[in-house]
Amino acid sequence: MESDLKRQTISGMTWSAVERFGYTFIMFISNLVLARLLTPDDFGLIGMITVFIAISTAFVDSGFASALIQKKDTDTEDYSTAFYINIVLSLVFFIILFFSAPLIADFYHQPPLVDLLRVAGLVLALNAFNIVQSAKLRKELNFKLLSQASILSAFIGCSIGIIAAFCGLGVWSLVIQTLTIGLSRSILLWVLTQWKPQLILNKQSFKELFGFGSMVLLTSLMDTISTNIIVLIVGRFFSPKILGQYSQARTLEGVPNQTLVNIVNQVTFPIYSQLQNDHMKMKVGVRKSLKSLVYINFPLMVLLIIIAEPLFRLLYTDKWKGAVPYFQIACIGGMLLCSHQVNQSIMLALGKSNVRFWAGVVKRIMELSLIILGIHLGGMIGMLLLGVALSSYFSFIINAFCVNKIFPYSMSEQIKDILPTYLLAVIIGIITYYILKILNINYVILMVLQIVSYSSLYIILSKIFKFEAFAVYANEVNILLKKFKIK
Repeated sequence: MESDLKRQTISGMTWSAVERFGYTFIMFISNLVLARLLTPDDFGLIGMITVFIAISTAFVDSGFASALIQKKDTDTEDYSTAFYINIVLSLVFFIILFFSAPLIADFYHQPPLVDLLRVAGLVLALNAFNIVQSAKLRKELNFKLLSQASILSAFIGCSIGIIAAFCGLGVWSLVIQTLTIGLSRSILLWVLTQWKPQLILNKQSFKELFGFGSMVLLTSLMDTISTNIIVLIVGRFFSPKILGQYSQARTLEGVPNQTLVNIVNQVTFPIYSQLQNDHMKMKVGVRKSLKSLVYINFPLMVLLIIIAEPLFRLLYTDKWKGAVPYFQIACIGGMLLCSHQVNQSIMLALGKSNVRFWAGVVKRIMELSLIILGIHLGGMIGMLLLGVALSSYFSFIINAFCVNKIFPYSMSEQIKDILPTYLLAVIIGIITYYILKILNINYVILMVLQIVSYSSLYIILSKIFKFEAFAVYANEVNILLKKFKIK
């Protein structure tokens, strides 16, 4: 049993990595091409409507996907009930978006948003058709099929989006891309998976799933609103151009950050759920996951802060240089994203969605307070420093405190597990930045030197100080080298 679980975990991690890296790479390349063809204003307009689509998406899912994964014995009635509820909710919220589009356009003072929102809202129905299929595959740790559907749908959607941009469709190319990805993913999952819904709508299944999922829904809503509250503020009180720059900054920060977290989180949640009755064994896995995540995440975020300016000049051209400080601040807050996800996976795996919800309430009140204070003290930059960067550190404290109430992993243990890596990443970043800053060379060459110097120092010092995560990764590399007979 234990060997089978280990084998499933390794296979799941591998295919999850393939799916995340493949999907993210395709979306990243598409974003680079579209950023050169379109303007910050185009991305800003899409950012304005994304807030409302994201909130509607949270309602459509209603936490059923997480409930299906967390439930021990899930049957056909559970899956079918969740499927039909998702479909009905998607239609309800599409209708709400359709008729509220003029009010949203008036709120932003942007008349073009009416048609954009009404068309883009169709993605709710498209995505609703694959929520249950995706959850079932995740529960079964069948990430191979998920990766195939995700990567292929991204390739199809991005290709059509880029063609639309070349044809001069402007902001509509972004809408077309989103809809095509949703449609392609649903079709592929229906073709690739054997499960099909039966004509069943079980009241008891609904109660059980919604009992757990309702708290996940409320937490998801808070997270979605919290994530997009800055978008809402910038869109309302600043220009579409500034919102476009901010959106692009968060997109680029999320490429490595969200990819890394999602790879592990997709697998650890179902695995933790299977180990929910053995806290000691689960704790070993949690600590190893956290140490391994921050070992990659911390230096990655610090390095991105260092190379931010040349990176934006190289990828997006000078018309996007206004996004650089937004990107750097996002990376400061993004350093702790992996720890947030690990803690939230623990809460969900143990069935404590209510604890996760109330932790979210406290975090969102704190975050909103910091956003308001930040605007008062320093406008856009002040809002991001307090509402994005500083709030992330307070969120870590709240998450760790709540986890310790339900699981034997204290805040002091978490800090002890991540602090050495954090200090090493930051100190090397400061040294690398100020030593190479004096060089008056081409910005591309400077960026390459910064990357090589930082990475080399980080690896050498982690080996000298015998970091556990370094040993784990080094061991995996050695296994791969032996497997392929590389000496």
